[in-house]
Amino acid sequence: MKRSISTIRMVVLLLVLLAAACTSPAQKDVHLNRGVELSQEGRWEEAIAEFDQVLALDPNYALAYYNRGRAYYDQGEYQQAIADFTEAIHIDPNYAGAYNNRGNAHAYLGEYEEAITDYSEATRIDPNYAKAYCNRGNAHAYLVEYEQAIADLDKAVEVDPHNPLGYYARAVVLLKLGRSAEAESDAVKVCELAPEGEFCQELMETMELTH
Repeated sequence: MKRSISTIRMVVLLLVLLAAACTSPAQKDVHLNRGVELSQEGRWEEAIAEFDQVLALDPNYALAYYNRGRAYYDQGEYQQAIADFTEAIHIDPNYAGAYNNRGNAHAYLGEYEEAITDYSEATRIDPNYAKAYCNRGNAHAYLVEYEQAIADLDKAVEVDPHNPLGYYARAVVLLKLGRSAEAESDAVKVCELAPEGEFCQELMETMELTH
């Protein structure tokens, strides 16, 4: 009799484990994907609630912390964003995107040195992370470290020559350095890549260019 009860308990436990293994990942994906969709629609509070559900199912899910951090960031709650990006990094120390976005949150708080440290870690993990180079260049520019800024923006353009943001940021720094001919070249490139974009128009007005 005791043996029969033990066998039944083992079977029940096995069924519970199988059910958890089969359903939890699917539940996580449903909440995660819904949270991402809501974030894209600008419904950040609802998105955060979905990511909370993911983390209730799996407290060690780095991607959920990252996406919740992005939602906090997008609605201007930078300290909460930093906390979530930090948790994502704690779980996955090679999460370059989490370092980059934590750097952005630090930058919005005026913590440019901390931002540069995060961007540097992002580029160490992913040497072809153009956005991180561009962001670090902008952080150096805010600190009036223009030569370091130019070096980073050169790298951003090298890694991703089709992104107008790198050329735009470099043009702005070049203008501050009085290197107007080089800035004009970058402005022309911005307008080639995104002729209808706001950055093209802004540079055209600043430099009195004709398109």
